[in-house]
Amino acid sequence: MTESSDKPSCPLCGQKDQVIPIVYGDPKPEDMEKAERGEIMLAGVLRYADAPTHYCRRCAHYFGKVKTESR
Repeated sequence: MTESSDKPSCPLCGQKDQVIPIVYGDPKPEDMEKAERGEIMLAGVLRYADAPTHYCRRCAHYFGKVKTESR
């Protein structure tokens, strides 16, 4: 798991301790275990252009944007 100092702060509540990454795509068995422990959020297979990258469990805020490749 990423250290708390490496996590982004939630732009709504300003805290880092309950921020978790959002994982897109087919989950691996280890992803399922991490999701059950509340370490990540599984978002499904499809990812849209402005999809959030993080979720704050403290205030239920989704934030960040998935980087898309430019052509």
